[in-house]
Amino acid sequence: MKILFVSNLFPPAHIGGYELACRDTVDMLIAAGHECHVLTSDFGIQPSIKVSDKAASYPIERVMQLHHNWGSPHIVSPFDTVQQHNLERLGEAITRIRPQVVYLWNLYGLGWKLLQVLDCVDAPPATFHFMDWSVMAYQRTVKRTLTSFRRLVPSMWSNVRPKVRNAVFISRFTRQQLNLSPTCSSVIYPYLRADDIPEKRDYRLGEKIKTVFIGQIEPHKGIFFLCEALRAYRLSSGRDVRLDVFGLSRTGKDISLREQFGDFVSVMTNVERSSLLRGLSEYDVGFFPSIWEEPFGIAQIEMMLAGLPVISTGRGGAGEVSNGHNLLLYQYDSQQNLNHVLHELLTHYEEMAPALGVQARQTVMQHHSLVHHQAALESHLRQVLSTDCTGSIA
Repeated sequence: MKILFVSNLFPPAHIGGYELACRDTVDMLIAAGHECHVLTSDFGIQPSIKVSDKAASYPIERVMQLHHNWGSPHIVSPFDTVQQHNLERLGEAITRIRPQVVYLWNLYGLGWKLLQVLDCVDAPPATFHFMDWSVMAYQRTVKRTLTSFRRLVPSMWSNVRPKVRNAVFISRFTRQQLNLSPTCSSVIYPYLRADDIPEKRDYRLGEKIKTVFIGQIEPHKGIFFLCEALRAYRLSSGRDVRLDVFGLSRTGKDISLREQFGDFVSVMTNVERSSLLRGLSEYDVGFFPSIWEEPFGIAQIEMMLAGLPVISTGRGGAGEVSNGHNLLLYQYDSQQNLNHVLHELLTHYEEMAPALGVQARQTVMQHHSLVHHQAALESHLRQVLSTDCTGSIA
C-alpha cells in the first residue's frame, strides 16, 4: 500500500509524543512492506534534521508552512498565505506520488483549506488521525484550544466535519469528545516495543527515593502541581524524594521549574529518547500528573512498560489503561490525595511496587504491542480503501 502522511511536525522536529508516534507509525508500516511518504512543515529545519532525513528509509518533504510557532524562533506566515501554500503543496504531492491513501496526522497550524484537495474527483481516500480536538483548531493557540474548544468558530468546524469520512482515534475518550461519526472509525492506541524499555527488577528503596516525570514542562501537564505536592511531602515526611524531569518547554517553564524546585528537582531537556527509555527501570516511582484531560498518555505507558509503580490522575484517555491493579490513581486537583497515595506506596513499597510493576508491564505488552497496533491499523486502512467500508473498533 502506498501511503502519504501529512503532519504539521515530524521528528526530529517535535514538541511531544504525538509527533514521535507519527514517526513510529511510519517506521512500522515501512517495516511491514508498505511504501510511505511524509509531507510536513519546515519547522525546526537544522543541519542535524537534514542529515536525519537523508538517512530515513522513506522520503520526507519539509515544504509545508505554519501559522503557529509554539513559542520558538520559527518564522510563521500569515494565515491566508499558509492555507494557499499548503493547499498547493498537498495537491502537487498527490499528483506526483499518487498515493492509495492520504493519512492526515496532526494538521494544527497548516490551515483547513488544504482539505479542499480531498474534494477533487480523482483524490485518493483519506483518513484522519485524531489525538485530540486541537488538531482542528487551526487559528487558535494551544492554550486557548485546550480550554475553549466548544466555542470553536462554527464556520471553521462546518468546513472540516463533512471531510472527516474516515478516522483513527487515539482513545475512546477522544472519539467521544469529538462527536464524529465517520464511515470508517477505529480506536487504535499507540504502541511500544518491549525491547526498547528494560524491565525493573530491583524494588528496594534507598535513602534517596528516585522518581520521574516525562512530558512537556507546562502547567496543564501537572508538573508544577506535582512539585508543590512533593515539596510539602518532603517537609512533612522527612523522606528525601527526588524528581527527574525529562521534557521540553517552549515557553521557558523549564527555567521556572529549576528556580522554584531546584533543591530536589533535576530538569533534563536534551536527553536522547532511547537513553531515557533504557534508564526508566532505575527509578522507584513514575508520575503522570496531568491536569487536563489527556487524549491518551504515551509517557504513562512507557513508565508502565518499565515496570514502575505509576501514580497518575488517569484524566481523559489516560484512564483507559487502568484495570484497578496496574496504576495508582489520585484526584487530579488534590495535593493531599496525591501525597496520601505516595505515602501508602512508599510505606509498603516492597509489597506494592512489584505487584503494580508486573501488572503494568503486562498491560502494555498485551494491549499496546507493535503486533496489535499493526494489525489494527492495516485493517483500518484496508477498510478505507474498500467501497463497502463498515467500520471497526480495535
